[in-house]
Amino acid sequence: MDKLFNEIISIDGIIGVIIINNSNIVDYKKFSDISFKNTNDFDKYLQNSVNFDILKKVFELSNENLLIYDDLRLYVKKILNSYLLVAMKLYVPMSLIRLNCQILEPQLEKKLLNVKKFKFFSK
Repeated sequence: MDKLFNEIISIDGIIGVIIINNSNIVDYKKFSDISFKNTNDFDKYLQNSVNFDILKKVFELSNENLLIYDDLRLYVKKILNSYLLVAMKLYVPMSLIRLNCQILEPQLEKKLLNVKKFKFFSK
């Protein structure tokens, strides 16, 4: 999956990319910001600090959302039953992020479907 997100991660101002599945488990994460590279328990941090049930209710009615905090923007795109989150600085052009995510969506759907099939057969 790293190859899929190399272009997005290389954009100036991108902090990271996260894919969270419907079971509230982080399927993929990659950060470009040095402060996040050494965070080994990021999954635990998300589980303890984010109420996924509320997020699902908010995001289930739309395919993409944009959240703005102090100096951070969070783009959330629903792909199958997972959520792609792109964290970025305020100066990153949203059109560039949306375009990259639209291009990646078919490839991500294939990857996510393959992962789910594999998990089903491995149980």
